Amino acid sequence: MRANTQNQDGPRDFDALPLVKKKGRVKVNVGTLITLLLCLAIIVALVFIIKDIVRKRNMEPRIINGADYEKYVESLPTPTPTPEPLRPTAETEGCLPVFNRANTDTNKIAVTIGGSLSESKLSDILDCAQEAGARLTFFPLGKDVENNREIWNRAVLMGHEIESAGYSGKRFLEMEDDSERAQEVDKAIGVLKDYIDQNYELHFLRTRDMYDYDYPALHRILASRKVLGIASQKLILDPVTLPEEVESGMVIYMEIGNNFGVNEICTRIRALSAMGFELVTMNELFEYGPNAPSTAESD
Repeated sequence: MRANTQNQDGPRDFDALPLVKKKGRVKVNVGTLITLLLCLAIIVALVFIIKDIVRKRNMEPRIINGADYEKYVESLPTPTPTPEPLRPTAETEGCLPVFNRANTDTNKIAVTIGGSLSESKLSDILDCAQEAGARLTFFPLGKDVENNREIWNRAVLMGHEIESAGYSGKRFLEMEDDSERAQEVDKAIGVLKDYIDQNYELHFLRTRDMYDYDYPALHRILASRKVLGIASQKLILDPVTLPEEVESGMVIYMEIGNNFGVNEICTRIRALSAMGFELVTMNELFEYGPNAPSTAESD
């Protein structure tokens, strides 16, 4: 009688198993493996979708009303503003700054005077400035200082500032070369040292051409003489428009000429003072020390 080789537990379906060893080989159930990979891909996709939804929700603006909004505003950090510098910076590489305005919210302005300044004209302006409590900045030619030494020393002793517009009055643009320009600057500085104070240092030069604002060769000459920069040439001529034209921190230029004399300058000085401005020197406006420390100390 043939032996019953069938297992008493019933027949086994070996093909239903994912892995079956047959003669030393591993058989992979392809359908099951694909199913596992698809599940894994779905899980990964869901993770990315959820992260993207959370990111977009965080980027949406918060709409807060009433007391909640006030609490939200109070919880925000207070930004610290970066203060702008008081003094201007050079706008052209290789050049010194052009001083036309100080970044200040005070009521200080600098009134500067240029042109042909004789002894009598300067004396009248000094008297007018004293009455208005103004301290002015003058830009004389070196030759004018030579001819009127005493009155310029009086201006310094009264607290006014003496800078320079050069020595001869010749335009720097019309000079032959940089050697002549350097001689012009040196002669102007030399006069201030000889007639006012040996320790006098020129801080500002005013030229007759705006072209000089960004002329590197001239600026190199000035920088080598420790000049701080160029003074602007903004003219204030009409006293009627002063309230609209003048703002705190401005450098105002008035030049004595054919149609603009001492009376016109004094009228504007009085008007500016009446408007509540404090008329100070350029050194004071831009917070530089005096041109001649020894002179300041002796006062």
